[in-house]
Amino acid sequence: MTKCDICDTQSNEIIYFKREGKTLCNCCKRQEREQIDRVRANKKREFVVI
Repeated sequence: MTKCDICDTQSNEIIYFKREGKTLCNCCKRQEREQIDRVRANKKREFVVI
């Protein structure tokens, strides 16, 4: 049985993703993706201000 490295969810019915050596469930993968997108958006704003 596969387990998410972030939230420790274990299930055969959840789809898991391998990312940078970590195993993530779909929910944690989405949260990580949203966090990366926010950081990129903030960096773009900084470049516009300068």
